[in-house]
Amino acid sequence: ICWGTTKVKLFSKDYFKQLKLILLSRTRPIMYPFLSVVLFLLAGNPVTALDNGLGAVPPMGWSSWNVFAGAINEEKIITTIDAMAQLKDFGYEYVNIDDNWMLPTRDVEGNLQPRADEFPRGIKYLADYAHKKGLKLGIYSAHGNRTCQGNAGSYGNFQRDANLFASWGIDYLKLDSCGGYPANYSGVEQFREYAAMRDALNNTGRPIYYSICQILGVPSNDTAAAQSPSRCGRQASYNVLGWYNNRSIGMDPRQLCNSFLIEWANNNNYFNKDNCSGWVNNLDSQQDLTYDFLSGPGSWNDNDMLSVGCNNASEPVGGHVPCSGYQTLVEQRAQFALWCMQASPLILGHDVRYMSPEIREIITNTEMIALNQDPLGHRAKIVFQDSPTVRTLTVFVKNLASKTSPRAAALFNRGENAAVMTLTRAMLNFADDTCATVSLRNLDSHTTIASNVTAATVLQTSVPPHAALTVRVICTM
Repeated sequence: ICWGTTKVKLFSKDYFKQLKLILLSRTRPIMYPFLSVVLFLLAGNPVTALDNGLGAVPPMGWSSWNVFAGAINEEKIITTIDAMAQLKDFGYEYVNIDDNWMLPTRDVEGNLQPRADEFPRGIKYLADYAHKKGLKLGIYSAHGNRTCQGNAGSYGNFQRDANLFASWGIDYLKLDSCGGYPANYSGVEQFREYAAMRDALNNTGRPIYYSICQILGVPSNDTAAAQSPSRCGRQASYNVLGWYNNRSIGMDPRQLCNSFLIEWANNNNYFNKDNCSGWVNNLDSQQDLTYDFLSGPGSWNDNDMLSVGCNNASEPVGGHVPCSGYQTLVEQRAQFALWCMQASPLILGHDVRYMSPEIREIITNTEMIALNQDPLGHRAKIVFQDSPTVRTLTVFVKNLASKTSPRAAALFNRGENAAVMTLTRAMLNFADDTCATVSLRNLDSHTTIASNVTAATVLQTSVPPHAALTVRVICTM
């Protein structure tokens, strides 16, 4: 905010103190009574935001949950850090320890306690080890009294826990509501709890990436939600939209955290199954949140952990710990492509210590990663679907920062048979004079599949079942 020649950093820790001094110095004495009322209202209703300078692009890293669940220990995290160090040149930097690192009870001083048998040298040792490898360490907690695994949560101890995490050198916090919350707990109350941890992290002075996971069910009387292709997690999506709609009273989700996810369907690591299992259902549940005002630099809509590599069919068996579920390589390529198109955080969930060449090729595809890390931060939108309720064939288009390559597109066939799909100029939404000819580069095969097209139909091709044909659009003026 600028007032004359004085600049104030909006939402900084000294925001209201500086604002008060500026207002007093710029206001005539006769206006002091009115000014005192304004300052009182501001102090009683402070507008706060995450103030850590992180998340200019979606984070990339790994989480322990999909592959290890609660069976984590120091040796697994150390060897994973060693493996992740081989991926840091591709942008992967966070190694995140999920639930069950802590005990169900706090120590005599009220602090969270790592499980001594599993983590004999403590969490700080792991953070220091990650930092020496050029990586960052993340950790998990819950905003309720209990975590998913029944361990001690952070409710009532947000500042204490934030201070502890900062003292250990933690770089990333995932906070969820999996462990439960009181009956009739509203989205407003949940926002306040997440905001309490946000403020606590701000107070530590340490930049800690803040990721929240909201899990609230679909009401049984919500007929529209039950019939929607976004039914999995739809109510939780609506709660986030409800936060945004109440932003005038301080409930803006983009001021709350660096990323928020609606965790519902991804943990089973399947392509698509009934009862909201599989990442395609998770993809659908995010569509209610595909708005520029809810995702972009500084705060991202998180599609949840990747399940690429999370099956034991394409992985070596010696020492490998498989995730549940099974996917073909085609399905895994599709998930990675669509997570990149949607500017979702890229958090790996498989055992990176043991990777087949095929899996490594998928997660280190630099052309796909470039879509995800594009500085514009645009989340791909659906520009075509064959049916609003089934969505067998879907075309996504993503805006990019490059003037010569301003779009990317993904033609996604979730059906059981190959299908002819079309990409048109109208779908790409170019201004008439900005793209005289169009060329398309296939980001999986790294080949040009269309050159200097001037027609209204840019591409018409057969897409295999469960595949996402992903292209970068290159223009000539």
